[in-house]
Amino acid sequence: LVASTGVIGEHLPLEPFATGIPLAALELSVASGGANAARAIMTTDARPKEAAVTFSGDGIGYDGCTFTVGGMAKGSGMIMPNMATMIAVLTTDAPVRPDALHAALSRAAGRSFNKVTVDSDTSTNDSCFLFSNGGATSSTVPFHPGSPALARFEQALEAVCQNLARQMAADGEGATRLVTVNVTGAATPADADAAARAVANSPLVKTAVYGHDANWGRVAMAIGKSGAAFRQEDAAIDIMGLPVCRGGLTVPFDEDEALRRFENPEIAIDVDLGAGDAATTVWTCDFSHDYVTINGDYRS
Repeated sequence: LVASTGVIGEHLPLEPFATGIPLAALELSVASGGANAARAIMTTDARPKEAAVTFSGDGIGYDGCTFTVGGMAKGSGMIMPNMATMIAVLTTDAPVRPDALHAALSRAAGRSFNKVTVDSDTSTNDSCFLFSNGGATSSTVPFHPGSPALARFEQALEAVCQNLARQMAADGEGATRLVTVNVTGAATPADADAAARAVANSPLVKTAVYGHDANWGRVAMAIGKSGAAFRQEDAAIDIMGLPVCRGGLTVPFDEDEALRRFENPEIAIDVDLGAGDAATTVWTCDFSHDYVTINGDYRS
């Protein structure tokens, strides 16, 4: 399976593959092989991205077994699936059939990799692979749809995917903060997604976070232009747990306390549209001067 990201339109030279693939294969069983691979796929990433979760087979038909879901990913800019400049490779030693793996990965990606945006731009290339070898058990019975075993596996898979997705958002090009946008009270899931993405993709919101400015008007602007159905007088906005807007109107808050909370590595923006029961979460990052520097010099 071939995966690549890079400058669009530039063909990969094949010569390095002739020597690189055999050398890489020799490292597959080395204890440090996974970490080395995570570093090898980095491009503008500032750090490698790995995650793993284990779960017990006790009580789900595989007593005494411990299963693992692990993975690595790269992606730092031109990130807003679908598609995005990202690669994710996930593995498990749980016995899961290919059709069940595909369905589980589709669901997990929808709640993780497809909920990330760094700069709202989508690329021509992304890949997400999930492999299973069943090596953690001698049983020949695979996890089957509807079983407690598959449900526990899917929970672990989603945890790994969300961990990697959050790492990608936090490592956005030039980013200084991970930004989590929570939208509740939407009329439909599509409205929740539209409102959350509008906030997460807004350059004004992202630069406000970078400037440590709790300017809730920029959040209100974003949900207003999103197309989501709601009434202004029903909307509420919190920034880092501080109520800043209720009933569509300003709420006095402590600016010094807001500045203190901006020192946290993760900034939460919570929006309640007051229009229904649908909700979602999207992860993004702030925009700094370094984003312009990185992308202005991308090909040089």
